Amino acid sequence: LGKKIASDKVTLIDDGTIENEWGSSIIDDEGNEAHKNILIEKGVLKKYLVDQNNQNKMNIMYIVILSKVFYWRIS
Repeated sequence: LGKKIASDKVTLIDDGTIENEWGSSIIDDEGNEAHKNILIEKGVLKKYLVDQNNQNKMNIMYIVILSKVFYWRIS
């Protein structure tokens, strides 16, 4: 965390709170309240995306809980 991992032009935001948008929800799949999370800001890693099980294994605190959604494409 806090390390430059991309160009200054890169900012990545996970925002499950945007109403009526794809992937939005008031809670994630593990029952946590959805938030706006800045993962990468101007190329700097701010937070990780990980589920609670792996958060414990990795012993990290500053995380965003990943929603376990699978999208199927039928051709």
